[in-house]
Amino acid sequence: MKIIAIFAVINIHVSGSFSIASFTTTNITNWWLDNVFNGASRWAVPIFFMVSGMLLLEPKKNDSLKVFFTKRFNKIFIPFIVWGVLYELIKPRYTGVDFTFKEMIKDFLGGSIYTHFWFMYAIIVIYIFAPILKSFVAKASKETLLYTLAVWFVFVSILPQLEHLLKFNFDYSTDISFICSYAGYFLLGHVLSQYEFTKLFKSVVYTGAIIGLIFAPISTYYLTKKNDGNYATFFSNNLSPDVILIAVSVFLLFKSINWDRVSGKKQEVFVRGIETLSKTSFGIYLLHFIVLNELVRSGIGVFKVDAPSILRVPITDIAVFSISFAVIYLLQKIPLVKKIVP
Repeated sequence: MKIIAIFAVINIHVSGSFSIASFTTTNITNWWLDNVFNGASRWAVPIFFMVSGMLLLEPKKNDSLKVFFTKRFNKIFIPFIVWGVLYELIKPRYTGVDFTFKEMIKDFLGGSIYTHFWFMYAIIVIYIFAPILKSFVAKASKETLLYTLAVWFVFVSILPQLEHLLKFNFDYSTDISFICSYAGYFLLGHVLSQYEFTKLFKSVVYTGAIIGLIFAPISTYYLTKKNDGNYATFFSNNLSPDVILIAVSVFLLFKSINWDRVSGKKQEVFVRGIETLSKTSFGIYLLHFIVLNELVRSGIGVFKVDAPSILRVPITDIAVFSISFAVIYLLQKIPLVKKIVP
């Protein structure tokens, strides 16, 4: 799941960062293709949170707080600082704004290092609360866990959608905070991995996901049109009902696959390959924007913004993923450097 999720994240940024920005700056055919590519990948970031929840809330894991936070410090905080500084140093190349130490500190404190670094802030704070959440999970019944997820779904997804549609802000406020919003995905990954669900439940979720895949690009088109051609994705953001249903569907589909049958007689080779790719996924996430920006700046036709999206998006996706993987894989072989790409 981490491997396909990082590929989907790359696809989001390839199809969304440039030509999908406005009706007025791109060919409408390219815009629609980018819109469809983009909408089909919105489940990617939720999957990362869900996989983390599946692994870290595992009941059999009983790490002390010291061990837990030492692991998280090495795996998340050190790369966050090092890569954050790297992006601050290289950002002038892409923005034309000069680097200053003062602005770098402001960016770190304000969460504006680079587009994809919002995820780092979210996962760090979720990890801070993870031991508390794990204590709750260890004692909660399945009924209580499902109730918790139902409350989360209503407050972070359904009510904000109604507020937007009705143009009405509920007095009691539906915002239960940025971190709590994504912590729901953390808990969702645990629940989906630990319990089995009925065929009826799966059918409803899969049907909702298919509807969501159709609804996402259409709603984006109408919102963007209403927004004078400026890209708008309210109904397909990371916490919208369609994205949640699609993410749940992806998780359940992967859980239902007979991986022994998929790997066949070459199971050992298959597992080793998956593990190798999976271990580079976090590093790929941190690096991929630099690779994408450099490919766009390279002058090669297929990577240019005005290239036909039917070719540009998949070719750029593969190129960014392959180059990022190769770089991270090699960096992980260097003793000191591998600490920043764990």
